Amino acid sequence: MVYNLKQTTDTSAETYLVGSASTFENIPPSATSVSTNKIASNITVPANKTYTYTLTIQLVNSPTVDQTADLSANFYTEFDIKEYVNPVRCLNSSGTEIACPSTFSIGDRIAIGDEVFRFIRYTSTSGNLNECGGETGTSTPCADATNGDIRALAEYNLYVGRHYTDSSTYTEITKASNPNEYGKQNSSAKGYVSSGYPYIGTTPFSSASVKGTKYSSYTGSIVEDYVEEYVQYLSDEYDATVSGGLITKYEIMSLCNLTGYGTCANTNPWVYTTSYWSGSPNNTSSVWRVASNGSFDNHHCSSAHLYGVRPVITISPSDI
Repeated sequence: MVYNLKQTTDTSAETYLVGSASTFENIPPSATSVSTNKIASNITVPANKTYTYTLTIQLVNSPTVDQTADLSANFYTEFDIKEYVNPVRCLNSSGTEIACPSTFSIGDRIAIGDEVFRFIRYTSTSGNLNECGGETGTSTPCADATNGDIRALAEYNLYVGRHYTDSSTYTEITKASNPNEYGKQNSSAKGYVSSGYPYIGTTPFSSASVKGTKYSSYTGSIVEDYVEEYVQYLSDEYDATVSGGLITKYEIMSLCNLTGYGTCANTNPWVYTTSYWSGSPNNTSSVWRVASNGSFDNHHCSSAHLYGVRPVITISPSDI
């Protein structure tokens, strides 16, 4: 079975949201995972407008497969229509919702549902890690922008990875045992803390079995998987349209007032409230990282008990 989906506005303008007048997409074969089988989502109809949607489904004749049984088969679809509520909000230092500013300042809080982020900069490259000292590890400068797409750092690390009680004793943090907390930001998931164990929410950056072209490549790494799962959660839970990644070396240096490795200035202390990996390599096997004592340098990608995953999201100002 195949389908296409057409939108017709109140001015009779036609747009195919899926497929085209002559092309079709395959029907999702199962309803066991609805979130991944959506044929379309986040379709917004402006107030006081009438849009028409035409869903065309075809059973394609197969010259090689007996389709007799399909003639009496049942096919189900579901439609969810609701009033649009913007999931993105702005908060003051006390956590109270406020009107979002026309121009954000470093450290301003942006919330998506219960997940809170800190504004770090505007960018015109939609979160491309290769800008501003990203995955290439080059010293490409940060965009000096006063508007454009927004990059914001999670307030806390994700509750994923491991819970260490000493340097060699740990339990895995799993969704099965932690269904309400797993994969979300969590104030206890700080990784290394100077007061000592436990270190919660830590993970290697990559491993011999899960890595990119290099151990220090963000794409293909263990941490990338966690970030992508988190972005999917924000989409499924809050209908938020964001992309995700990790903070870059030069973003950290800018926020910490550094020209290289060293100790972060206390100008933006929220930058080092947790210990976490950046997305920028130092060499083929080590990555730049931030520790909760403010130190900024690099560490081997296989280190599993010190650093966690603190995502950076990129969001369009039009969604705020």
